Formats: sequence, C-alpha cells, structure tokens
Amino acid sequence: MNRFYVNIPLEESNKLELPIDVIKHLFALRIKNQEKIVLFNGNEYEYLANITSLNKKSTIVEILKKQKGINNSSLKIQLGISVIANDKMDLIIQKSTELGVSEIIPIISERSQRIYLNNQPKRLQHWQKIIISSCEQCGRNSLNKVQQPINLSQLLIDYKNSDLKLILSPHNTTGIHSKQTNPKTILLLVGPEGGFTNSEIELFKQHDYKTIKLGENILRAETAAIAGISLIQTIFGDFKI
Repeated sequence: MNRFYVNIPLEESNKLELPIDVIKHLFALRIKNQEKIVLFNGNEYEYLANITSLNKKSTIVEILKKQKGINNSSLKIQLGISVIANDKMDLIIQKSTELGVSEIIPIISERSQRIYLNNQPKRLQHWQKIIISSCEQCGRNSLNKVQQPINLSQLLIDYKNSDLKLILSPHNTTGIHSKQTNPKTILLLVGPEGGFTNSEIELFKQHDYKTIKLGENILRAETAAIAGISLIQTIFGDFKI
C-alpha cells in the first residue's frame, strides 16, 4: 500500500485535506478515488486512510485507523560523512535512511567537497526530501535527522558522548569486539574520496575513536558508508544472521 509523509496532525476518524505535494504524488502514481493509502507524520505511528474526494486542487481523506508500524531500532546510529559530490551524497542519505541510521552529520574535512554557505539551505532541503521519500518507501514512520554541515573540531565537541566512536580506514585498525561492549549510540565516521588525512585520523584517536577496516579493497565513500552501517547493524543492531 502506498505511503505518504504529511507534516500535519493525524487522528482516527478525522477528515483532512492533503498538502498539494502529496496530491501531486497521488496523481503521479495514478491513485484513484476511494483507494486506501497510509499516512505518517513522524510520530512513530502510521494511519490507514481512505480517499473520499480526489482532484488536483483539493483532496480529502478520512483517517480509518491508527496503527503501530515498523519498530524503531533500540540502537542509535549516527553517521558522520565528509561531504562528497552531490549524487554520491544523495545516495548515502537515501541508503543510510533505509538501513536505520537515526542521524546524519555532514562533515567539512580537509578533502571534502566545499559547500558555499549560500547553497547550504537548498542542499539541506534537498536532503530532507530524500529522507522523506526513503521513509515512505522503506516503512519507517520516524524521520531521521540531517544536520547542518560542521567542521571536525565542532564534531569532537558535539558528539563526545557517543558510546562507541568509529572511523572507517583502509589502513591500520584498532577493531571492535561485540562481546566487550553493548553500545546504545554509535557514531560512524566516513571520509571523503581519498579518506581522512593522517593528521585527522590521529586527532580522532586522541578522542577515543576506534578505526575499523572493511576488507582489503579500497572502497568508494558511498560504498564504505553502506557497508559500515550494515556491519554495525549486524554486530550490534537489527540484522539477524
């Protein structure tokens, strides 16, 4: 059943008018009058709704039932990703949302793609749309957060209390052991094309970050992010093997 995010209150038995962007999406999908759809607004529930009036200017639905959707993971994964090319950054945001990441932190590092300050609001809005679309597709009812880009020194201050702090590195590794810790919050850092510099890696190590290596191949940033999240979900999170 088609799912749609709406930034409005939802209650059983209420009738409401859908936002214009959702109406456009309904018509793009060729959804008909009296069809049932699922709405969610980020409160961890989803709402079965029936379309009672459908046209391009005003569409009314009736909320039939409030229901619990997919359970949120008890593990909070924070992904710190050094800003890379637009299409690759979009892919990381899309796939990390599907994989259960709760927070995405774009990082400005020495080798990251530069974001001009006047472009940041547009990029954040664009990334938020990707998150909404991914949540609609994968069944998540709570939106993960994407933060304003920050530099490394601010990252070390703002995220110092994460239970486990990891950096993906193609070189030396300190490793993680699932039996030695039971983290509730994990911060995973992924560098840009070319990786973090040696001085950046040493700075992270001074702040209790552990380096982990994903095999012998040198991975692209977007591949490393997806693989790293999957590894964390397998060892500590929701993935069952």
